[in-house]
Amino acid sequence: MAEDKGEKIPMLESKESDANDSLNVTADTAEDSPLTSNEVMQSQTNGGGKQVSADTPKNVEEEEEEDADVQDKRPSGRNMFFKDGKKRIDYILAWSTEGKPEKLAHSQEARAVFEENLEQEGLKLEKDEKEGEEVHFLKVHAPYEVLTRYAEILKVRMPVKKSPTCETAGLSVLSLHCHRSVLHLLTQLVLQECLFVMSNMFSCYDRQSLDLDKIQQKYAKLETPIKAVSTRLWDTMTNITKKVFTPFQLDEEVVKPIKRRFDIPDDREKYFDHATRSRIVNFILRRKSFSKAKEKAYSFGINKMIADGHYTDAFPLHEGHWKPGSADNDRKLLFDYWANWRNCFKIQPLDHVRAYFGEKIAIYFAWLGFYMQMLIPASIIGLIVFIYGCVISGNSYPANEVCDKSKNFTMCPLCDFQCPYWKLSAACSHARASRIFDNNATVFFAIFMSFWGTLFLEFWKRKEAALQFKWDLTDFVTEEIKEPHLPFWRRRFPIYLMSWTAMLFLAFLAIVAVVGVIAYRISTLAALQVLTRNTPVTNSTFIASTAEVIYQNASLVTTVTAACINLLIIVILNIIYNRLAFWLTDMECLRTQKEYDDSITLKLFSLQFVNYYSSIIYIAFFKGRMVGRPGKYATLFGGRQEECEAGGCLIELCIQLAIIMTGKQLIVNNIVEILIPKIIKWIKRKIWPETKEQKMSRSPWEKDYRLQPAETTSLFYEYLEMSVWYSVLYGISRIAIISNAFIIALTSDFIPRLVYTMAYSPDGTLKGYVNQTLAVFNTSDFDEAHRPVFEGSDIVESCRYRDFRNPPDSDDPYEYSQMYWHVLAARFAFVVVFENVIVVITGLIAWLIPDVPAKLKLHIRREAYMSNEIIIKTELLRAKGETVGEEDIEKIIEDESQRYKTNDFGSMELVHRKSASPEAAENNVV
Repeated sequence: MAEDKGEKIPMLESKESDANDSLNVTADTAEDSPLTSNEVMQSQTNGGGKQVSADTPKNVEEEEEEDADVQDKRPSGRNMFFKDGKKRIDYILAWSTEGKPEKLAHSQEARAVFEENLEQEGLKLEKDEKEGEEVHFLKVHAPYEVLTRYAEILKVRMPVKKSPTCETAGLSVLSLHCHRSVLHLLTQLVLQECLFVMSNMFSCYDRQSLDLDKIQQKYAKLETPIKAVSTRLWDTMTNITKKVFTPFQLDEEVVKPIKRRFDIPDDREKYFDHATRSRIVNFILRRKSFSKAKEKAYSFGINKMIADGHYTDAFPLHEGHWKPGSADNDRKLLFDYWANWRNCFKIQPLDHVRAYFGEKIAIYFAWLGFYMQMLIPASIIGLIVFIYGCVISGNSYPANEVCDKSKNFTMCPLCDFQCPYWKLSAACSHARASRIFDNNATVFFAIFMSFWGTLFLEFWKRKEAALQFKWDLTDFVTEEIKEPHLPFWRRRFPIYLMSWTAMLFLAFLAIVAVVGVIAYRISTLAALQVLTRNTPVTNSTFIASTAEVIYQNASLVTTVTAACINLLIIVILNIIYNRLAFWLTDMECLRTQKEYDDSITLKLFSLQFVNYYSSIIYIAFFKGRMVGRPGKYATLFGGRQEECEAGGCLIELCIQLAIIMTGKQLIVNNIVEILIPKIIKWIKRKIWPETKEQKMSRSPWEKDYRLQPAETTSLFYEYLEMSVWYSVLYGISRIAIISNAFIIALTSDFIPRLVYTMAYSPDGTLKGYVNQTLAVFNTSDFDEAHRPVFEGSDIVESCRYRDFRNPPDSDDPYEYSQMYWHVLAARFAFVVVFENVIVVITGLIAWLIPDVPAKLKLHIRREAYMSNEIIIKTELLRAKGETVGEEDIEKIIEDESQRYKTNDFGSMELVHRKSASPEAAENNVV
């Protein structure tokens, strides 16, 4: 096996919305869905590069024998042509010559039928069969006529304006099948004028400075004052944002902005870019039959042929390399100025990403970049809140009272029998750490993040709309191949029943794992308490100090180790969930790729939600809520339930979140995505070394064939991990509001502190708050089954525990006190007020921010209007019996375009409306 230097360029899927999207080999049902597992990232491919000129066909066969690395470093790049040096290689099909004779004969027959159908479609084929080689190759070329015919079928947007080097300047129309639609002609005309809009919409690319006075003047006469104010506010914010991000822009002299290509090149072979050519060829490959038998209706498509073993792979060629010294190409540019650590603070070249990887991957990274930008204000506010918490943590009444040893608060044992009484001052560090996160500023931050989530969603919808229009995704057309119909009740219902029963069992498995971790925490905490208490008396200072440290930090040690174990369980369960979810979805026999993706997304999202958040939800909302009281503890399976620390459960929740989220992202993901591939690559180099002569003897397609296949589900997992779906994000934002409300009300001490200062504090401060929150228990009320049995426990007459209960000498001993009911009422009132106020305000914000920018709406309407005008006039001429040719359509387009002028903002304004008389037309200037 050859050295693994990257990934193949996966097959470019010929779908109506993705001109550059890539896919690998899977079932034929993987056609056209937002999250198809066939469309994957090409982040480690040898893509891009300059093509060999068609004017230099000589020595092509010699170039095939030349070292591919040498070809990569030539100014012309790799050899990408047939042996005649003119036909460009758009696709490579590979097949193996080893196997059983019967199988080889059947595969040869299937390939012959398939290739015959391809030639009938107009594709040009050329074989590369070397004697003694295991793998042979078929080179595929799409002639210009085939490309134009399928461009119309796929609704590919192409230029309609002649190049300035042509004899005729101005607008013109090619006699192409893909431009038979007048709507397509007009679309490109209007899109020229819409480019400037994109640079004005909180975009990361093509930023230009605007005159704020002109903006205000332009929108000062809008229909309503609210609209005028909101528009000016938005443009002002956009302008400020552009100036702030100017230092983070890439050098436009190096990474040149990709402008929309509205000029028709003189060489028609350059009319379609490489990605579009591969997309069209892939569209044809996936639809041609490889069997003449009528009963084999589903024997068609390159994916099916690969699955059946007739071909081993199908892929477009890489056109360059990313290594230093290679010829300039798009992949090298992206590696140097995007996928590099030194550019981590630079704005992404999204247009280049889209040109190389396709729209779906570009949209993902656009979302990721936008998300990171929106996190900047959130992180700044969060950092300020954290610094504020650090400042007040050492100078707050509750923390000082916990740390004050003179208070001499003796706390009740944390476990039965063996655990000793302990001093509250031992939890001093935990109390101060908890105060960092549990303070009034944290409540403000929770409210801020609720608003931030809404603003993020609304601004992303605007950004997405701009990108969709800029990248020609507004007329998204889906096209899917359906699987054979299966009877629902007889075949599909039993499978659904089994699938969702298995889902419930898997979710229950995650909950069982959480219960196991809870049991570990309880037993470990008790063991550490006993271990330190039973430490033998010794003269060793180290042993004594270690025992003291363990005793004081037993709860912290237990929490950290439990969180690490929980992280390990999460990783293991995720591996199991991923495999079983795909297996269960395959068993459901869904008819379309969209149904398949929806089903697998629901399964994985649900299972991962339970897996990741079960322990977090337990700590936030259940731990320490139903533990009972000393002498009457609530038990589960014969054991006491967990209690929160003296500083509350919030600090433990923070530790759990930090370990799980940070460990998953920084450790597990980096191991899977970076370390393991490097180890595999190193092993392959050692096991299958290659000499320079071996490399030189291979053609470009042979080198690309030996690269690592692209993972079919990489993009799907990225989308799933980041939840790049508006409906999911909207649901999460609403859940976040509810969870924030309950965490503040139940987990933090914000409400009890507020009630104490308003109703119970003599001076309106938190002085005496800790004593108020600690109930008293008479140790003589312990029953014999739970009484501490260690030496010296009988001398303690009373102990304290965290709860709002009456003292033992009251009329209702150990019952809930009046403050408990006040705090409970305040907590529920806070949840209701917080949720409703935040939901109403965020809903108002969402309503005030349009999903599509006003400028973009204007351009879309203008495009539709001009389309209708041209179509109506063209049909009118045909109705009169006149022949409508290219010149007539060209004159209509030019006539309509003259009715508009380009303003100072780069967009088009209506100049005049046509009237019956020239005098009236002159007076109709708007």
